[in-house]
Amino acid sequence: MTDSARASQFRNALLDQAQAFVGNRSTEELAKFRQLVGSSIDELSVSEVLRLGAIVTNPEADWGFHPSEAVARLVNHAMGELLVKPESAVTGVEKLKAVAGRPLLFLPNHLSYSDANLFELLVNRGGHGELTKQLTVFAGPKVYAKPFRRFSSMAFSTIKTPQSSSRASGEAVMTAREVARIAHATVDTANERLAAGDNLLIFVEGTRSRDARMQETLAAVSRYLEFPDLAVIPVGISGTESLFAVGDDALTRAKISISLGKPLEPTVLKERCAKKRRLITDVLGFCIARELPKSYRGHYEGSNPKLDTARQIAETL
Repeated sequence: MTDSARASQFRNALLDQAQAFVGNRSTEELAKFRQLVGSSIDELSVSEVLRLGAIVTNPEADWGFHPSEAVARLVNHAMGELLVKPESAVTGVEKLKAVAGRPLLFLPNHLSYSDANLFELLVNRGGHGELTKQLTVFAGPKVYAKPFRRFSSMAFSTIKTPQSSSRASGEAVMTAREVARIAHATVDTANERLAAGDNLLIFVEGTRSRDARMQETLAAVSRYLEFPDLAVIPVGISGTESLFAVGDDALTRAKISISLGKPLEPTVLKERCAKKRRLITDVLGFCIARELPKSYRGHYEGSNPKLDTARQIAETL
Protein backbone atom coordinates (compact mmCIF):
# COMPACT_ATOMS: atom_id res chain seq x y z
CA MET A 1 0.00 0.00 0.00
CA THR A 2 1.31 3.47 -0.90
CA ASP A 3 1.83 6.19 1.70
CA SER A 4 -1.03 8.16 0.14
CA ALA A 5 -3.37 5.18 0.45
CA ARG A 6 -2.33 4.56 4.05
CA ALA A 7 -2.93 8.23 4.88
CA SER A 8 -6.38 8.09 3.27
CA GLN A 9 -7.19 4.92 5.20
CA PHE A 10 -6.24 6.57 8.50
CA ARG A 11 -8.24 9.71 7.61
CA ASN A 12 -11.39 7.70 6.91
CA ALA A 13 -10.96 5.56 10.02
CA LEU A 14 -10.55 8.68 12.15
CA LEU A 15 -13.67 10.23 10.62
CA ASP A 16 -15.67 7.07 11.33
CA GLN A 17 -14.46 6.96 14.95
CA ALA A 18 -15.21 10.65 15.42
CA GLN A 19 -18.72 10.16 14.04
CA ALA A 20 -19.34 7.19 16.34
CA PHE A 21 -18.05 9.29 19.24
CA VAL A 22 -20.60 12.06 18.72
CA GLY A 23 -23.48 9.57 18.72
CA ASN A 24 -26.79 9.84 16.88
CA ARG A 25 -27.20 13.13 15.01
CA SER A 26 -29.21 14.31 12.03
CA THR A 27 -27.88 13.56 8.56
CA GLU A 28 -27.26 17.29 8.06
CA GLU A 29 -25.30 17.62 11.32
CA LEU A 30 -23.16 14.58 10.58
CA ALA A 31 -22.41 15.76 7.04
CA LYS A 32 -21.29 19.15 8.36
CA PHE A 33 -19.22 17.48 11.07
CA ARG A 34 -17.48 15.13 8.64
CA GLN A 35 -16.77 18.07 6.34
CA LEU A 36 -15.22 20.10 9.18
CA VAL A 37 -13.12 17.22 10.48
CA GLY A 38 -12.17 15.97 7.03
CA SER A 39 -11.10 19.40 5.79
CA SER A 40 -8.95 19.86 8.91
CA ILE A 41 -7.13 16.59 8.23
CA ASP A 42 -6.85 17.36 4.52
CA GLU A 43 -4.75 20.45 5.32
CA LEU A 44 -1.99 18.10 6.48
CA SER A 45 0.57 16.55 4.16
CA VAL A 46 0.66 12.78 3.65
CA SER A 47 3.71 12.50 5.89
CA GLU A 48 2.00 14.53 8.63
CA VAL A 49 -1.09 12.31 8.50
CA LEU A 50 1.07 9.19 8.73
CA ARG A 51 2.99 10.65 11.67
CA LEU A 52 -0.29 11.45 13.41
CA GLY A 53 -1.58 7.95 12.70
CA ALA A 54 1.53 6.37 14.17
CA ILE A 55 1.07 8.38 17.37
CA VAL A 56 -2.60 7.69 18.00
CA THR A 57 -2.41 3.97 17.20
CA ASN A 58 0.45 3.36 19.64
CA PRO A 59 -1.03 2.37 23.03
CA GLU A 60 2.46 2.18 24.56
CA ALA A 61 3.15 5.92 24.59
CA ASP A 62 6.11 6.84 26.76
CA TRP A 63 5.67 8.39 30.18
CA GLY A 64 6.22 12.13 30.21
CA PHE A 65 5.45 15.02 27.90
CA HIS A 66 3.48 14.76 24.64
CA PRO A 67 2.89 17.94 22.59
CA SER A 68 -0.46 19.11 21.26
CA GLU A 69 -1.52 18.98 17.60
CA ALA A 70 -3.35 21.90 15.97
CA VAL A 71 -5.60 19.58 13.93
CA ALA A 72 -6.84 17.86 17.11
CA ARG A 73 -7.75 21.25 18.55
CA LEU A 74 -9.76 22.08 15.43
CA VAL A 75 -11.58 18.75 15.67
CA ASN A 76 -12.25 19.34 19.38
CA HIS A 77 -13.92 22.64 18.53
CA ALA A 78 -15.94 21.05 15.71
CA MET A 79 -17.20 18.38 18.10
CA GLY A 80 -18.13 21.09 20.57
CA GLU A 81 -20.47 22.65 18.03
CA LEU A 82 -22.47 19.41 18.03
CA LEU A 83 -22.24 18.38 21.65
CA VAL A 84 -22.13 21.42 23.92
CA LYS A 85 -25.34 23.35 24.44
CA PRO A 86 -25.12 27.10 23.69
CA GLU A 87 -25.77 28.06 27.31
CA SER A 88 -22.61 26.23 28.41
CA ALA A 89 -20.02 28.66 29.77
CA VAL A 90 -16.94 29.39 31.85
CA THR A 91 -17.41 31.88 34.69
CA GLY A 92 -14.92 33.57 36.98
CA VAL A 93 -12.27 34.39 34.37
CA GLU A 94 -12.19 37.98 35.64
CA LYS A 95 -10.63 36.68 38.87
CA LEU A 96 -7.47 35.83 36.95
CA LYS A 97 -6.66 39.47 36.19
CA ALA A 98 -4.83 39.64 39.52
CA VAL A 99 -2.41 36.90 38.41
CA ALA A 100 -1.99 37.89 34.76
CA GLY A 101 1.38 36.88 33.38
CA ARG A 102 2.07 34.31 36.08
CA PRO A 103 2.27 30.52 35.56
CA LEU A 104 -1.08 28.91 36.41
CA LEU A 105 -2.03 25.54 37.85
CA PHE A 106 -5.70 24.69 37.24
CA LEU A 107 -7.08 22.14 39.71
CA PRO A 108 -10.54 20.82 38.73
CA ASN A 109 -12.75 18.00 39.92
CA HIS A 110 -13.04 15.09 37.48
CA LEU A 111 -16.28 13.72 36.02
CA SER A 112 -15.52 12.31 32.56
CA TYR A 113 -12.88 11.70 29.91
CA SER A 114 -14.09 14.85 28.17
CA ASP A 115 -13.35 17.28 31.04
CA ALA A 116 -10.04 18.65 29.75
CA ASN A 117 -11.39 18.92 26.18
CA LEU A 118 -14.39 20.88 27.40
CA PHE A 119 -12.21 23.13 29.52
CA GLU A 120 -10.08 23.93 26.46
CA LEU A 121 -13.18 24.39 24.28
CA LEU A 122 -15.22 26.63 26.58
CA VAL A 123 -12.29 28.81 27.65
CA ASN A 124 -11.57 29.45 23.95
CA ARG A 125 -15.23 29.96 23.12
CA GLY A 126 -15.40 32.56 25.88
CA GLY A 127 -12.61 34.55 24.26
CA HIS A 128 -9.83 33.58 26.67
CA GLY A 129 -7.69 31.39 24.46
CA GLU A 130 -4.52 32.84 25.99
CA LEU A 131 -5.18 30.59 29.02
CA THR A 132 -5.12 27.40 26.95
CA LYS A 133 -2.78 28.34 24.10
CA GLN A 134 -0.05 26.50 25.98
CA LEU A 135 -2.01 24.09 28.18
CA THR A 136 -0.51 20.87 29.49
CA VAL A 137 -2.85 18.34 31.12
CA PHE A 138 -1.87 15.41 33.34
CA ALA A 139 -3.34 12.23 31.81
CA GLY A 140 -3.46 8.62 32.97
CA PRO A 141 -2.61 5.57 30.82
CA LYS A 142 -6.21 4.95 29.71
CA VAL A 143 -6.23 8.20 27.73
CA TYR A 144 -3.55 6.71 25.46
CA ALA A 145 -5.15 3.27 25.10
CA LYS A 146 -7.71 3.95 22.33
CA PRO A 147 -6.90 5.77 19.06
CA PHE A 148 -9.66 8.39 19.07
CA ARG A 149 -9.39 9.07 22.79
CA ARG A 150 -5.66 9.60 22.25
CA PHE A 151 -6.37 11.87 19.29
CA SER A 152 -8.84 13.92 21.35
CA SER A 153 -6.22 14.40 24.06
CA MET A 154 -3.94 16.04 21.50
CA ALA A 155 -6.10 19.18 21.56
CA PHE A 156 -3.66 20.17 24.32
CA SER A 157 -0.29 18.90 25.46
CA THR A 158 -0.26 16.08 28.00
CA ILE A 159 2.01 14.55 30.58
CA LYS A 160 1.42 10.83 30.74
CA THR A 161 1.57 9.82 34.38
CA PRO A 162 0.54 6.66 36.26
CA GLN A 163 -2.52 6.68 38.44
CA SER A 164 -2.14 6.17 42.14
CA SER A 165 -2.19 2.44 42.93
CA SER A 166 -5.23 3.13 45.14
CA ARG A 167 -7.19 4.63 42.20
CA ALA A 168 -6.03 2.62 39.17
CA SER A 169 -7.58 -0.52 37.70
CA GLY A 170 -6.87 -3.11 35.02
CA GLU A 171 -4.00 -2.34 32.69
CA ALA A 172 -3.39 0.96 34.45
CA VAL A 173 -2.19 -0.72 37.68
CA MET A 174 1.49 -0.35 38.56
CA THR A 175 3.51 -1.17 41.66
CA ALA A 176 3.95 1.55 44.26
CA ARG A 177 7.69 1.66 43.52
CA GLU A 178 7.10 2.15 39.79
CA VAL A 179 4.54 4.87 40.45
CA ALA A 180 6.93 6.67 42.82
CA ARG A 181 9.79 6.58 40.31
CA ILE A 182 7.73 7.98 37.47
CA ALA A 183 5.96 10.49 39.74
CA HIS A 184 9.32 11.97 40.71
CA ALA A 185 10.21 12.44 37.05
CA THR A 186 6.74 13.89 36.42
CA VAL A 187 7.35 16.70 38.91
CA ASP A 188 10.49 17.64 36.99
CA THR A 189 8.58 17.53 33.69
CA ALA A 190 5.81 19.71 35.12
CA ASN A 191 8.31 22.33 36.24
CA GLU A 192 9.97 22.23 32.82
CA ARG A 193 6.62 22.95 31.17
CA LEU A 194 5.87 25.82 33.54
CA ALA A 195 9.32 27.26 32.81
CA ALA A 196 8.52 27.00 29.08
CA GLY A 197 5.40 29.13 29.57
CA ASP A 198 2.72 26.44 29.81
CA ASN A 199 -0.22 26.45 32.20
CA LEU A 200 -0.91 23.09 33.87
CA LEU A 201 -4.14 21.24 34.62
CA ILE A 202 -4.23 18.41 37.15
CA PHE A 203 -7.33 16.47 38.23
CA VAL A 204 -6.91 16.45 42.00
CA GLU A 205 -8.95 13.28 42.63
CA GLY A 206 -6.74 11.17 40.38
CA THR A 207 -9.66 9.48 38.63
CA ARG A 208 -13.21 10.21 37.48
CA SER A 209 -15.99 10.23 40.02
CA ARG A 210 -18.48 7.42 39.46
CA ASP A 211 -21.40 9.36 40.95
CA ALA A 212 -20.45 12.98 40.07
CA ARG A 213 -19.61 13.69 43.73
CA MET A 214 -16.12 14.79 44.68
CA GLN A 215 -13.77 12.15 46.04
CA GLU A 216 -10.90 12.75 48.44
CA THR A 217 -8.07 14.64 46.77
CA LEU A 218 -4.68 13.02 46.31
CA ALA A 219 -2.02 14.30 48.73
CA ALA A 220 0.58 13.91 45.97
CA VAL A 221 -0.87 16.97 44.21
CA SER A 222 0.95 19.11 46.79
CA ARG A 223 4.23 18.23 45.04
CA TYR A 224 3.32 20.51 42.17
CA LEU A 225 3.05 23.70 44.23
CA GLU A 226 6.75 24.54 44.39
CA PHE A 227 7.32 26.39 41.11
CA PRO A 228 8.29 30.07 41.66
CA ASP A 229 5.45 32.61 41.37
CA LEU A 230 2.88 29.88 40.64
CA ALA A 231 -0.80 30.75 41.08
CA VAL A 232 -3.28 27.95 41.83
CA ILE A 233 -6.77 28.16 40.33
CA PRO A 234 -9.55 25.97 41.81
CA VAL A 235 -11.96 24.83 39.08
CA GLY A 236 -15.46 23.43 39.46
CA ILE A 237 -16.78 21.39 36.52
CA SER A 238 -20.40 20.24 36.30
CA GLY A 239 -22.49 18.67 33.55
CA THR A 240 -19.78 16.66 31.80
CA GLU A 241 -20.99 13.47 33.46
CA SER A 242 -24.11 13.80 31.27
CA LEU A 243 -22.14 14.44 28.09
CA PHE A 244 -19.69 11.56 28.49
CA ALA A 245 -21.00 9.21 31.14
CA VAL A 246 -18.90 6.55 32.88
CA GLY A 247 -19.08 3.35 30.81
CA ASP A 248 -20.27 5.07 27.63
CA ASP A 249 -18.26 5.30 24.41
CA ALA A 250 -20.41 7.95 22.71
CA LEU A 251 -21.21 11.52 23.67
CA THR A 252 -24.58 13.15 24.23
CA ARG A 253 -25.49 16.84 24.07
CA ALA A 254 -25.30 18.60 27.43
CA LYS A 255 -25.04 21.92 29.25
CA ILE A 256 -21.57 22.30 30.77
CA SER A 257 -20.63 24.75 33.50
CA ILE A 258 -17.06 25.57 34.49
CA SER A 259 -16.40 27.94 37.39
CA LEU A 260 -12.95 29.38 38.08
CA GLY A 261 -12.25 30.19 41.71
CA LYS A 262 -10.19 32.87 43.39
CA PRO A 263 -6.46 32.35 42.71
CA LEU A 264 -4.56 30.84 45.63
CA GLU A 265 -1.00 31.60 46.69
CA PRO A 266 0.90 28.33 47.34
CA THR A 267 3.18 29.95 49.94
CA VAL A 268 0.18 31.14 51.97
CA LEU A 269 -1.57 27.79 51.58
CA LYS A 270 1.47 25.85 52.80
CA GLU A 271 2.00 28.20 55.75
CA ARG A 272 -1.63 27.93 56.87
CA CYS A 273 -1.39 24.14 56.64
CA ALA A 274 2.05 23.87 58.33
CA LYS A 275 3.20 22.17 55.10
CA LYS A 276 1.09 19.07 55.87
CA ARG A 277 0.39 17.48 52.49
CA ARG A 278 -2.90 15.85 53.41
CA LEU A 279 -4.21 19.07 54.93
CA ILE A 280 -3.04 21.14 51.95
CA THR A 281 -4.93 19.02 49.45
CA ASP A 282 -8.05 18.83 51.63
CA VAL A 283 -8.06 22.63 51.72
CA LEU A 284 -7.78 22.59 47.93
CA GLY A 285 -10.70 20.16 47.86
CA PHE A 286 -12.89 22.63 49.73
CA CYS A 287 -11.78 25.49 47.47
CA ILE A 288 -12.83 23.44 44.43
CA ALA A 289 -16.09 22.35 46.07
CA ARG A 290 -17.25 25.92 46.60
CA GLU A 291 -17.16 26.34 42.80
CA LEU A 292 -19.62 23.43 42.45
CA PRO A 293 -23.35 22.93 43.01
CA LYS A 294 -23.94 21.31 46.41
CA SER A 295 -24.88 17.96 44.88
CA TYR A 296 -21.36 17.66 43.39
CA ARG A 297 -19.35 18.42 46.53
CA GLY A 298 -19.26 14.88 47.91
CA HIS A 299 -16.30 14.38 50.28
CA TYR A 300 -16.05 18.15 50.66
CA GLU A 301 -19.69 19.03 51.27
CA GLY A 302 -18.73 20.15 54.78
CA SER A 303 -20.38 17.85 57.31
CA ASN A 304 -17.41 15.62 58.18
CA PRO A 305 -15.92 16.87 61.49
CA LYS A 306 -12.57 15.26 60.61
CA LEU A 307 -12.25 17.85 57.85
CA ASP A 308 -13.16 20.88 59.97
CA THR A 309 -9.61 22.25 60.06
CA ALA A 310 -9.30 22.07 56.27
CA ARG A 311 -12.73 23.64 55.79
CA GLN A 312 -11.92 26.50 58.16
CA ILE A 313 -8.61 27.23 56.44
CA ALA A 314 -10.31 27.19 53.03
CA GLU A 315 -12.83 29.76 54.27
CA THR A 316 -9.98 32.19 54.96
CA LEU A 317 -8.42 31.92 51.50
